[in-house]
Amino acid sequence: MAIWTPDLNGRSGPRYRAIAEAFAEDVASGQLAPGARVPAHRELADRLGVTAGTVSRAYAELQRLGLLDGQIGRGSFVRSNRSPGGHLADADAQRRGIVDLSLNYPPSSPLEVAPVANAFAALARDPDLAEFIGYPPEEGHATHLEAARIWLARGGIDARGECIVLTAGVQHALAATLAAICEPHDTVLADALSYPGIQGLAIMQHLQLRGLAMDDSGVLPDAFEAACRARRVRALYTIPSLHNPTCITMPEERRREIAAIARRHDVLVIEDDIYGFMLPDLPQPILYSAPENTIYITGTSKNLAPGLRVGFAVSPPRLTARITAMVRATMWMPAPPMVETFRHLVDSGDAARLVATRHAEAEARQRLAASVLEGFEYRSHRYAPHLWLRLPDAWSGRNFSNEARLRGVSVLTSEAFALRPDAATDHVRLCIGQPRDRKVLERGLGILCGLLHEKPGQQWHYF
Repeated sequence: MAIWTPDLNGRSGPRYRAIAEAFAEDVASGQLAPGARVPAHRELADRLGVTAGTVSRAYAELQRLGLLDGQIGRGSFVRSNRSPGGHLADADAQRRGIVDLSLNYPPSSPLEVAPVANAFAALARDPDLAEFIGYPPEEGHATHLEAARIWLARGGIDARGECIVLTAGVQHALAATLAAICEPHDTVLADALSYPGIQGLAIMQHLQLRGLAMDDSGVLPDAFEAACRARRVRALYTIPSLHNPTCITMPEERRREIAAIARRHDVLVIEDDIYGFMLPDLPQPILYSAPENTIYITGTSKNLAPGLRVGFAVSPPRLTARITAMVRATMWMPAPPMVETFRHLVDSGDAARLVATRHAEAEARQRLAASVLEGFEYRSHRYAPHLWLRLPDAWSGRNFSNEARLRGVSVLTSEAFALRPDAATDHVRLCIGQPRDRKVLERGLGILCGLLHEKPGQQWHYF
């Protein structure tokens, strides 16, 4: 085969990391086969116009991740971490005809697999493995709670271990929290456009879910105040940072207003920070303004790995035992092997590196989206896994979604998120993290861009 040379075009961040990312992508695509020899440090450095130290650092990172073997006197070779079987790959191949921009997965990079694989391997070698496949203490293992405290602190959340409840992801944290604080038929408020999972939980727990009017800063304080005066409100559910689906980030002044209303009417705020956690330059959480009235929830699905299924609920001390009891009532416990894998990622430093990888990939995909969708109106953030696209006046959301599907792209319209009829707008949410790589994303966005330049009724289909 030709001598491998990484394509570094369009890659941001340190050069050594760009080389490592290109290597991992070429291994995943099959361009670099297991056992293939890669260029020597000096040779690749000369070809790329970087220092030999940069290449050495990239190779060292790849060896640490288990993607590269270095043999003294022989050189460096691609190492295979693939397991036999391929059932999931086969299933994925069947879905490749559709570019799915409807599911809000985090932007993925081949570099993320190896740290998780290393954590699994460390768990398998752990002499205390028996402790993690049995029943844990009711409050969870102390080491797991400490890892959660450390991780939350790195995201700016100062929580004592006794106020942290471990859950099997954010959806489970939300379900356990609602079950702990609400009775059937209680009123729960949420943004007029909101995460669809709250609707399912409200139905399951027989709650009265009502949507609040929004503006470009998030939920309107006047609407929140009026709802609290009109009826007894038990809780407000909101996503103040990189809101799903609109990508609005609530300003700090608005957060303080919402916190003040919650305190005045004794309403509990469920603050879902799954998208904003660990992001720089965002306002402080509502938790800081009303700690006695706020249950703050976040998890690992958007910044580490969706399949890890580890979530956290940080609650006022008076509610911690009740939320813990609902965790046990719903599924007894989050799976200890998953939480131990999370702990290993935190302790090894790989969790922080995974977050950096996610951010870099999201930023690259947002730049790609900006170039393809130039001239069209949308809201997003450089690290967001989704964007909120306003359709041209001629298009309705439903017509656009249907036509996009016929052309091979799946998107969600505002109707999927609307808690009240007047909340639906002519927008679609585009999830840029779901496609397996940037080339697939670019193809899907290109199809949508072509459709945006057309008008309804200009399409003809022959069957």
